[in-house]
Amino acid sequence: MRTGYLVYVLATLLIGCSAPTLPLHIRQLSTREAIAQSSTIVVGVVQAISFFGTAQQAKEGPWVRPWRVEVRPSCILKGKIRRGAAIFFINNYAPGIVQNGNFEWLKVGDSRVFFLMTEGGRLRSVSDLYATSIEFPHATMPAVFRTEGEPVGEGIARLLLSRGLGEPPQTFVRMLPRVTTEALKSAGYPFVSSLLGHLATTEIPEVELEACLTAYEQVLGGDQCLPAEEDSNIAPEISQRIRTARQRRAYLHQLAEQVPSEGSDCPLLHYTYGVEPGDPVSVIGFLKFLAQQPDPAFRACAMRQLHELTAPVAQ
Repeated sequence: MRTGYLVYVLATLLIGCSAPTLPLHIRQLSTREAIAQSSTIVVGVVQAISFFGTAQQAKEGPWVRPWRVEVRPSCILKGKIRRGAAIFFINNYAPGIVQNGNFEWLKVGDSRVFFLMTEGGRLRSVSDLYATSIEFPHATMPAVFRTEGEPVGEGIARLLLSRGLGEPPQTFVRMLPRVTTEALKSAGYPFVSSLLGHLATTEIPEVELEACLTAYEQVLGGDQCLPAEEDSNIAPEISQRIRTARQRRAYLHQLAEQVPSEGSDCPLLHYTYGVEPGDPVSVIGFLKFLAQQPDPAFRACAMRQLHELTAPVAQ
């Protein structure tokens, strides 16, 4: 027993000492790109964070320092890890130095989906500095099983948009708008639209209403399933959200109608949080979804830009 413990301590120290040599990979990835470039994707809770080495200034400007992050896995979505805690490394912002940036603000107790890859025999974040994990706000794992061959992104979306075991409907309802945004980045509009459509038929009134309202706010569907704004059976804040969403949809319809026939981006791209503008696959996926929607102005707007993006380049 004593010998095993000493071996464990020695191995931990050796790993810790090697962390400062972790090569820098500072790049901003979309969720789709992070999924594709990961060899291991883990849902888990951060148990411990420690720092090694000294701060160094990256050529991109920020001061970084190697982090060692220990995670208690709840679910393995891609790859394999050893039994017990998952330990990975990341070159992140240097603590104690005041600086601004799109850092991976990890802290103990966070429940997240981590995108990792193997390098030099150790697990590390698929990218440094920039956010390369997403929030997983469920306190318990949903009883959801991926179908054979299902893309990892769809598996992530299905977990995000499913209630955890024993999770109260009210808790799930409160998180639904923000997890929908992450689900859209992971799996795209058609798949998430189908998941929200299923939630809108759960026979749990508050879940059905929130699924319908969230879909409408994210330009994923119409407002046919929403109650009248003056319905006395809904809370005032929900009534206000419905009113605001309808006003916003009317404004987006007007914007889409005013776009010239050629040479302009479809403005709807700038009014959704589920599209990652730097990722052409994300942009084109949204436009293709929009091009099949009932609103004729939305369809025309999306099809104009799709033509611009997919037309062959003249040689």
